[in-house]
Amino acid sequence: MKYNACVSDDNIEETLDCLTSDYPLETSVEDIYKEACRFYAQKEYDKAFQLYSKISDYAPAQNDLGDMYYNGQGVDVDYDEAMEWYWKAAEQGDARAQCQLGDEYFCPTWGMENYGKAVKWYRKAAEQGLTEAQRCLGDMYRLGLGVTQDENEAAKWYRKAAEQGDEKAKKALEELNV
Repeated sequence: MKYNACVSDDNIEETLDCLTSDYPLETSVEDIYKEACRFYAQKEYDKAFQLYSKISDYAPAQNDLGDMYYNGQGVDVDYDEAMEWYWKAAEQGDARAQCQLGDEYFCPTWGMENYGKAVKWYRKAAEQGLTEAQRCLGDMYRLGLGVTQDENEAAKWYRKAAEQGDEKAKKALEELNV
């Protein structure tokens, strides 16, 4: 694949046209996503937003669009719009979006506090191996929020996160002393 032939740091319009047209290079959605992520990492949010929008059926791009609306990066802050993008991505199985929904139900920006739903979304992301979600699910079991309090179940999820290097999970395991 001649992906790099499309990329021009000097001319974003040319890059966008090349990446998103019926260009014969057959650039994949994943390649467009990688380029959008590169722009995002460089804090070139307008460029990143344009590319994410071109592939807005792709769950990782949907999650990133949610982040951009949530944080006002390249667009005005719009929590309702952010939530729409997170829902789309989460329903397609994006673990980061699922964890974000868990966060929103746990400590809501929108006033949607519901610990049972937080547990549901954290579990979906945790089962996919997302460290943050594993730790958060451990927290829910440790505190008995949305589930019956269960230190053994909390330890199970903390251990999974700790095995991936999560320092907060390691500390929580030490404090549980199970």
